[in-house]
Amino acid sequence: MVMCASTRGGGEEAYRNLYAHGTRNTLEAFSGTPVIFCSSTAVYGITDGRWITEEHNVYPSSGKNGLLIQAEQAVLAAGGTVVRLGALYGPGRCVLVSQYVTKGKALPGAMNRWLNYIHRDDAAAALHLLCTLREPPAGIYNLTDRTPMQMGEIYSYLSNLLGKPAPQPEPLPAEARRGFSNQRISCSRLMALGWEPLYPSFADGVHNVLEALEE
Repeated sequence: MVMCASTRGGGEEAYRNLYAHGTRNTLEAFSGTPVIFCSSTAVYGITDGRWITEEHNVYPSSGKNGLLIQAEQAVLAAGGTVVRLGALYGPGRCVLVSQYVTKGKALPGAMNRWLNYIHRDDAAAALHLLCTLREPPAGIYNLTDRTPMQMGEIYSYLSNLLGKPAPQPEPLPAEARRGFSNQRISCSRLMALGWEPLYPSFADGVHNVLEALEE
């Protein structure tokens, strides 16, 4: 069973209902069924740009991330698998690209911040692999592409590609939900199982996002 759900931007109470309570109820209802739980690399909460593996401690930067960790712990205690996904993108899904193309604006935060993306198709392929292995591997797996990019590097690439000026940096509001993390996530543990991303970096996969916007 793959538990891959979203609060669609909900607050802490939505996280508690969906992840903390929902995970507990699902594990009880389907006791003995191998479970793969989709979490987020946001739980690491690292801000100094270092490389991160599954062995690193987590530093939840919000109550919502703490609730994700509660759900992870329940799944791991039941012998399940936790998959921590980077920022999902693909056709019709990428705030960074849509904001830049339609408004010429950058995401809030420092331009030297490292971003960790995973293309929708690569995420689906990785989850399919985990589902079809003879023995579902217990433990934690990071699911990002192989090559983190700094935000300024991404905008420079898009600027050259589209022939439009790169956006000016946007200050990070005090109440911002995102934009504080600065970390490079390693996906080597997942790759050791045989998974290989079709889009090794955001620069490789952003083209079909742009194509979808043009359409």
